[in-house]
Amino acid sequence: MNLEDRPLPIKFGSLKNFRNAEKLKKAALTYIASQCTHHEIAELAKIFQSLDKTGDGVLSLEELKAGE
Repeated sequence: MNLEDRPLPIKFGSLKNFRNAEKLKKAALTYIASQCTHHEIAELAKIFQSLDKTGDGVLSLEELKAGE
């Protein structure tokens, strides 16, 4: 069996931890957003849009560095 045919080892504990971390991240972001005023959220959206040069809704490392 060559390298391409071997199955990848899956560590289910790591997948569970990742899923739990994503849930925590979502909960934290929801809480933070709930504490912001509409004006603050609008300002954050403007800043995000100014950094998102490609307009894809995701900030790349390069876009973040350029925005420093």
